[in-house]
Amino acid sequence: MARRKCRLKAMVNEADPDLPPLHRHSVVHYQQRTDWDCGISCVMMMLTRRQRQDFLRNFNRVCEEEGFGNSTWTIDLCYLLRRFDIRHIYTTITVGVNPTFRNHDYYGPILWKDHIRVSNKFDSATCDGLNIQKRTVDNRILLKHLAENGPVIVLTNGYLLHCDLCKTKESECLEEFRKCFSINKPKTKFSGHYIVLCGYDNRIGSVFYRNPAMDDHVCVMSYRKLTEARTANGTDEDLIFVFRKS
Repeated sequence: MARRKCRLKAMVNEADPDLPPLHRHSVVHYQQRTDWDCGISCVMMMLTRRQRQDFLRNFNRVCEEEGFGNSTWTIDLCYLLRRFDIRHIYTTITVGVNPTFRNHDYYGPILWKDHIRVSNKFDSATCDGLNIQKRTVDNRILLKHLAENGPVIVLTNGYLLHCDLCKTKESECLEEFRKCFSINKPKTKFSGHYIVLCGYDNRIGSVFYRNPAMDDHVCVMSYRKLTEARTANGTDEDLIFVFRKS
């Protein structure tokens, strides 16, 4: 436990002093429509208006062609971004399917049907032009990318997400979150949930993010809260760094 705390502390480092103290990307919000499409909704936020309209018109066909049905993994999101010619880099601490997920309360029930498909996509990723890097990323790298390149799609434990702006109405936010995921009494303390980091304010040590489970507004969370949510057991520290065209 002590080693885990030291590692988290190291990952919460502040931004490079040469970076702007404040930076924020304009991201068009897209609210998820079901209990499984938070990742797809984050991809929607990366698309142009025309690309999004095209995706929505052909939604069922695209999902069928990509092969993920109603269960998306981070590698699926990368293939969607590739489909729309959006440059990105995928970092993770596990390239492939984490074998420990077989005993995970959240992943266990879906792993039996997803294992082969997801493994095949990882095996084909390099040949298909995807850039996957096995490494841990600290907050300095996240903030540098936000300042210089574009947003970041982040896999988190949804139960650990926090918004400083919503704290005066936490009960409403929690109720909206549970309603979206059809959750009444959680059986597990983990729920994989994707968000979009769209900026930061290094003066107060916080990031701006879009939560597809919520309505159209920007949430704010401290670096420490972000680190706890994105490095929780079950996330594999999955990050998709999106490069916006200049």
